[in-house]
Amino acid sequence: MRDTNTITMEGYGRVFCRPDVCFVNLYAEGAGYSVAKAVRECERVVSKVHEGVVAAFGSDLDLTEGDFFTGSSDDKSRRPPFEERRQGMPWVVHVKRFYFTLPAKPELAREVIDAAVVQGAVMVPSVGVASFRNFHPVVFYGIRDYDAHRRRAVGEAMQAAREDANAAASAFGKTCGSVTSILMGMMPFDRGPLGSRYDITLALPWHQLAEAPEELSVGVTARVEFELLDPEP
Repeated sequence: MRDTNTITMEGYGRVFCRPDVCFVNLYAEGAGYSVAKAVRECERVVSKVHEGVVAAFGSDLDLTEGDFFTGSSDDKSRRPPFEERRQGMPWVVHVKRFYFTLPAKPELAREVIDAAVVQGAVMVPSVGVASFRNFHPVVFYGIRDYDAHRRRAVGEAMQAAREDANAAASAFGKTCGSVTSILMGMMPFDRGPLGSRYDITLALPWHQLAEAPEELSVGVTARVEFELLDPEP
């Protein structure tokens, strides 16, 4: 039987901070009459983009390769002329997502996008958008030391839960003692290390991308069970 001499309260904690990291999310595409050819072309574009951006901005900008999509396409504009087509062969498109990590400077993000697009990157893939697990906007902002901010939010949530539990317990002539269980969760709309708000602009041209947000937030919920104590005599 569950011990009824406890009280459970939910507390909320949220801390705000300025974004200090920016992610430029782009795609590379390759196409051909075989998967191997489409993949090779796509990888060639990724390498060309990486080399071009590093040459322009230095090697401090990290490139991280993400998920990919391979499938057939009905986009006739990308196929070779009719006389060069292979009858009965599907036209294969391979798309890979990748992103650059850089300081939270919107002007730098715009310059990186310009350089990458010149080398063959695209901001929105022509096919397979729904196949990507996390379809991110072109530019979004985050915080590097997410864990430190989350620990502060956890402390606020625990304190809020205890204060509310004490207020409720006092109505019964009780006080709250030690914690007997905790269930932690994220507040709605938080996105892990990316915080809860980021630029979702997809509009063209890319030099009109929105500025970095003034602040991001990291929030948690804490469902805490406290021992109920009788007041000291």
